[in-house]
Amino acid sequence: MLDFDAYISRIGLDRADKPTWQAVHRAHATTIPFENLDSHRGIPISLEQADLERKLVASRRGGYCFEHNLLLASALEYMGLQVEPMLARVRVGGAPRATRPAGHLVLRATDVDGRQWHADTGFGLGTLLDPIPFGPTGVHEQSGWSFRVVDDDDELSLQTRGRMD
Repeated sequence: MLDFDAYISRIGLDRADKPTWQAVHRAHATTIPFENLDSHRGIPISLEQADLERKLVASRRGGYCFEHNLLLASALEYMGLQVEPMLARVRVGGAPRATRPAGHLVLRATDVDGRQWHADTGFGLGTLLDPIPFGPTGVHEQSGWSFRVVDDDDELSLQTRGRMD
């Protein structure tokens, strides 16, 4: 990450408070909006670190999954985690996976204790607010949203149920 202090400020945290990586995930998810305006306007999107920081941090814009999660990955790596970007597919309802390409980016983060986490701040409505343990581990409630990972043949599937109020 080129300017961690600017990133932390952008997501509303104070570096002096020594935020945890989980707090960084939540602050990122609740501060930087999902936005895919450039791609719809035919404007090329750069995934270079300097360009991500310029757009999402300095210009205070949002981005889509690759932009969000690559920016988050660089912050988590700066904080000492190992991060593996992973391609995923988005399926709505019971749509068969063969009908959807792997066009979403998620992160598998490994903390200093060797625990693996599913991190994703780039899904828009219904994105994880907090990281959850990687793999099938039951239901995780987050601010009225329910998340769980289930085995889906040879893949894992993150299922989300939104707020009912």
